[in-house]
Amino acid sequence: AQFRVDRMTAIQDSDAPYIADPSFDPASYIREIFGMYHDMPQRVTLLCENRTMRNIIDHFGEDVDTEVVDAPTPPFFSWVFTFGGAIRIEGPGEALAKMRDMASWLHT
Repeated sequence: AQFRVDRMTAIQDSDAPYIADPSFDPASYIREIFGMYHDMPQRVTLLCENRTMRNIIDHFGEDVDTEVVDAPTPPFFSWVFTFGGAIRIEGPGEALAKMRDMASWLHT
């Protein structure tokens, strides 16, 4: 069983003895459970919706480096459209693709 100590409620003291399993390897356990570690740790950049931040903090801790990044919204794209091509989205590719999708109705 896996228990999150930081989420436990109604904890009670017990006089029951603790018997450690000498074959238990915490590092190996974390690799198996988390399933993201291989031979060498690697720094990655994640783009997450705000609703997933609790999961990020649960896995990486409260000291994880974060930066607020607002994704382009329809009002942003409509603002770009008002310039009739004088302002163009050069990147990232996802934003450019979304702009093209929104503009596709103009060509039909």
